[in-house]
Amino acid sequence: FSSPLLPHFRSCNCLCIHRHKGLHPVASMDIKKLAGRSQTMCRIYIATVFLIEVKSPVVPISIPEISEIVDICTFNMKNLSKDTVLDSFSLLDSYDDKLYAKVLEDEGTIDHYEDWIGSYLVKLSANAVSESDNRKTGLMLHTIGNFERMSDHAVNIASVAQELKEKKLAFSEEGVKETQILIDAVKEILDITISAYENQDLELAYKVEPLEEVIDDITLGVKNNHITRLQAGSCSIEMGFILADLLSNCERVSDHCSNVALALIETVTPSFEAHKYIDGLSQNDRFDKFYHEYKAKYTLA
Repeated sequence: FSSPLLPHFRSCNCLCIHRHKGLHPVASMDIKKLAGRSQTMCRIYIATVFLIEVKSPVVPISIPEISEIVDICTFNMKNLSKDTVLDSFSLLDSYDDKLYAKVLEDEGTIDHYEDWIGSYLVKLSANAVSESDNRKTGLMLHTIGNFERMSDHAVNIASVAQELKEKKLAFSEEGVKETQILIDAVKEILDITISAYENQDLELAYKVEPLEEVIDDITLGVKNNHITRLQAGSCSIEMGFILADLLSNCERVSDHCSNVALALIETVTPSFEAHKYIDGLSQNDRFDKFYHEYKAKYTLA
């Protein structure tokens, strides 16, 4: 390191090692990656830490370095959002206080990611020099909000698991089977969305909306089946409220996946118009093909 950077690095590294209470959790994760990196990469991480801690870039950074920070941290954010949703599903299978606390902590970390990635993106948008730069910045601004909202719904799903544990309640055998089908579909749409975004894969991105539509169908089917069980006296009104919370949050996760995929397609394909695409789905052969494939894969008994 050059001498102006060395004191900053030592300070940040020391705080990280001792898990200083005031150090932002995002900084704690990223600073560990400094070892063996180039001076430029270290400057990027140090600048990120100081932006979080003192709300200003103590280490001067260039626009390309800001872009690199955004890329790294958006990568971390989307994966953490996915993991938070998956952890919330795990709580439904086997509730654990530590995992519940981790979901809450990770959601807070994701909130911070959104805040300061957004502030960097504003700087990038002000310095964009090409249409490609503008499209990339627009995509990131759109998607970080959706990744953050996924983690909010993960917290809500975790709260459903906590309520079931505290009240010693459980879904009926039929309810468990049906919600598992829904959860499996949500897991797949998360995988597809994250992979499509990460690899700028349009073929994968075009699979998201058909699966989102199937998830809507599953949700409606589970609701209707619950009403049938309620009328037969095999399920309670209280469980119906809990089930409704779970279904709503699963459906919203898939909605945010759809938003990310459509934003990606629109960014990579400037002529693409999301509203026209959605309005024309009934006459879209590619959508119809994927929809029926997922419909067959995720069928309620």
